[in-house]
Order: sequence, then structure tokens, then C-alpha cells
Amino acid sequence: MRPFCLLLLSFMVIACQDSDFVGSNKNVGKPIVEPPPTVQPEPVPTPEPPPTVNPVEPPPPVCTEEEEIQGAHFVFLIDNSGSMRETDCPDKTGTGSWTTCQETNREKSILATFDELKAVFEESGSEDALSYLSIAQFTPKASGLPDTLEKANYLTVPTKDGLRPALAEALKFNRRPDGGTPYKNAMDLAHLIKKAPGVPSEMQKIYVLLTDGEPTDTNPSDVLNLANELDGIRFTLRVNHEGISVEDRENRLKTQAPQNFSRIYPSRDAYIDALMSLGADITTDKSVIEVTSSDQLETAIFEDILDKTIKETCDDA
Repeated sequence: MRPFCLLLLSFMVIACQDSDFVGSNKNVGKPIVEPPPTVQPEPVPTPEPPPTVNPVEPPPPVCTEEEEIQGAHFVFLIDNSGSMRETDCPDKTGTGSWTTCQETNREKSILATFDELKAVFEESGSEDALSYLSIAQFTPKASGLPDTLEKANYLTVPTKDGLRPALAEALKFNRRPDGGTPYKNAMDLAHLIKKAPGVPSEMQKIYVLLTDGEPTDTNPSDVLNLANELDGIRFTLRVNHEGISVEDRENRLKTQAPQNFSRIYPSRDAYIDALMSLGADITTDKSVIEVTSSDQLETAIFEDILDKTIKETCDDA
């Protein structure tokens, strides 16, 4: 039996080698159906977000219920020297000391300040918001130095209804410019005005020296000492209407400076340097607010003085 089994096994192996192996594929003889192609959906555009609109916020109230405005005493020390004939003298007539102007920008800006302080007071509804406004001319006249308030066209008014006409009338001295620019006169007057009757002694004081030129003082150190003795905030507001450079200003002072400087300063240059820096030295923050035209005075007063002192500022009650 063993030879027959071997023969049969050999035959099976040969048969397997000669045939094609097709395995157990059940699709043999059937057409192959390809799957349909995948269709990508059209992208849906993302809608643009609506533009962001910032809501218009109402202006903040001047004060909250827990706070209140505190008024202040504004003191304007006004230069009415001869150079104002060119700086701030509209529709002028006459010449020299006989020059007459129409309403000046100094008048307009100070009256606008009165109006603003009055509005702040009225809107606050509090007597504590009442401010006072003083004016004085510090320029010497032929009749003598304005070393008293009577000679200085001085006036102090509370910023209330009915007092604007008196202030407007007193400011008309600006229409006859004449004289020099001694800053010491301004400081002397400031010391008198700070004691003005009717003004609360504890009220914040704000001094504004309004000028268009360099000081003509013989001793700038005296002026500085007087300024530092003032209690309150001090500003110098200067109209540089010719736009002259620091070098040109210095050269002018060298020709205009009095000859008696040597009694106080070691050299002429030291004296000139003291005069050049005096406008800034007498202020609280040691800087000068400078404009190039007198019609910019109102804006400078509002933005550089009122906004930093009384306007829309509150103290804790």
C-alpha cells in the first residue's frame, strides 16, 4: 500500500503546481462596480461680523454725589507795556503813548474765563464752587509805579451774575499800552491782592502773569523771592508774537538792560541769564506757557490753566 500512497501524493502535488490558484474570491466572473466619487459640499461662506460700534458714552458728571467742586481765586497780573501796541492792539489809532486800541484779546480771554468759572459755579449747585477773579495792571505809567491797587486798575469780583460789566469796564486799561515790564511790580501787587476783602482766606490762589516780553527788573533775585513767598499756583503766560528765538531775545536784553547790574550780579552775562530765566523761575512748575499770537490766549488759559486747576476737577467732600 505504501507505493500507491506515494504515487497518489505525487500526482496531487503535480496537479496543484500546474493549476492557477484563484482562492475563494466570490466576485469571480462578476463586473466590478466602482463606488461613486465623493462630492465635496460647497463651502458655506462665513458671514462678516457687523462692525463694532462703540457706544457714545455720556460725558462724566463734573462731580459725583460724594464730591464737590471747590472754587479758586484767580489773579491776573497784566502787562500793558508799550510793546503791546504790536502784540495786542486791534484797530489802533495814534502813535507812541497816545496809541489807542479797540477791545484787546487780553480783555476777551479774561472775560471768557469769568464766563467759564461762572458756568462751573452755576452747574455745580454748590456755593463752594464759587470762584473769584482779580485783575491788576503791573506796568508803570507816567503817573508813577502801580505800587498801590488804586493805581493798578485793580478789581476783584466773584464769578456771579451781574458782575461781568464791571469787569469789562475795568479791563479797558489794556487799550492804552505804554511803559515797561517790571515783574517785581506784578509780585508786589500779587501780595496785596491775596488779601482782597471778601475772598475766603483759605481759598486756593492761582496767579497768572500775562506778558509779551522780558522783564526789565534791576534785581531778578528779588522778584523770585517775592514769587516764592506767594501761597498758591503760579503761571507765566507769554505772547511771543514775533516768534523770536532765545538767542534774539538774549541779544535784545543785552541792548535794553540797565547799566547798574554790576551792583547786584558779578557780570553782565549773569544778569542777562537771570532775566532770561525769570519768567519760568517765578512759576510753580518752572516753565512758561508760550503762544505766538494774542488770539491764542483764551485757548491757553482754558487748556493750560483752567483744566489743570478748577475746571471739572473735584475734591473729596
